[in-house]
Amino acid sequence: MARDATIILRHLPYFLAVVEEGSLQAAAARLNTTQSAISRRIRLLEFEIGDVPLFERSARGMRLLPAGEALLTETRTVLAAIGRAKAQIDAIASGVAGRITVGFAEILGRRTDMLDAIREFAGQHSTLDIQMKPLISEEQRGELTAGTIDLGLLYHPIGEDIAATLSGNGQGFASAAILDDPFLLAVPAAHPIATMAEPRLADLADEPIIWASHKKNPRLYDLLQEACDRRGFVPRIAMETPTSDITMKIVAASMGIGFVPASLIGHAPAEVAFVRPVDLDVAMRASLVWRTTPDGDLPYRVAQHFLDRVSHL
Repeated sequence: MARDATIILRHLPYFLAVVEEGSLQAAAARLNTTQSAISRRIRLLEFEIGDVPLFERSARGMRLLPAGEALLTETRTVLAAIGRAKAQIDAIASGVAGRITVGFAEILGRRTDMLDAIREFAGQHSTLDIQMKPLISEEQRGELTAGTIDLGLLYHPIGEDIAATLSGNGQGFASAAILDDPFLLAVPAAHPIATMAEPRLADLADEPIIWASHKKNPRLYDLLQEACDRRGFVPRIAMETPTSDITMKIVAASMGIGFVPASLIGHAPAEVAFVRPVDLDVAMRASLVWRTTPDGDLPYRVAQHFLDRVSHL
């Protein structure tokens, strides 16, 4: 920047204060300086822009002249740009700038309070770009380790240390449990099982079962199979689905009975009822997982804000 432009820039806050306050005295009070210092700044500014008067001075105050009107518009633009640049620099220095991608399981996506906690953090930091990406939990594992997402809201077996499972090869992760989600049955609302007081897995012996996809959700597939094995129940699997949303649609069409997490209660079509077999003991844990190394500072900040918010939900 040329020397004269640099000097002009230094005078602009004083010029703007005089315009907005209407007098040298009021501008001096606003900037905590003397009236003579403000007057000197204005004279220097007029000299630097070509010895052109900016104000008409009178006993009633300071009135902008045409040159002052022209300068005012640009002054506000320049000072606003400097303010934005300073905010961005401060954000970068504090570590709250950049882009973060958050994966989330479709079921947890129904919890708008959870997603709002992340969006709230982004709203507080204009230099942070947060992308939300719906993913099956199994897909999130792969994308976390591949580095294509930075945080994940996902399901995993309760006994699994998900952070330890994902960490390795120079990458580190941390996790925090959000909720344990027990599984129950989604049945057609008109089905006799929907009104049973104490249904058991054995009551499903002749029913077409909608099962978790082994390819898309192998851990849930195995957990459900183990739970049925413990009760001596052999499910008649009619179809495998990748998500609980699809399972619910199939059940609503009276094409079978499905195993779904209890968090879907309240989010089902009228054609679906929920029942809890007394001998079904399967649950999955929903956790927030975030990267710690490499580049773990920003994911950590987002995670902590999220956890602080959801702890009060």
